[in-house]
Amino acid sequence: MSRDTDTERDERRERRRKKREANRFYILPGQGRGAKHRRRMIRLKAFITAILLAALFGGALWLYYNRNMM
Repeated sequence: MSRDTDTERDERRERRRKKREANRFYILPGQGRGAKHRRRMIRLKAFITAILLAALFGGALWLYYNRNMM
């Protein structure tokens, strides 16, 4: 079995290193687990607030247009 020359081995190492570099993932500040939880809570609060405001606005409109019936 023939052994690789040093240059072939170095070329393979360099290709592997470049491939690993291309697939590397960096987490920036604010992208950790705590930030995800915080964003999820903000989304939940926004959804609940939107539902409550829609119900309040719908109730106000219903009362306004049905005041003659009372």
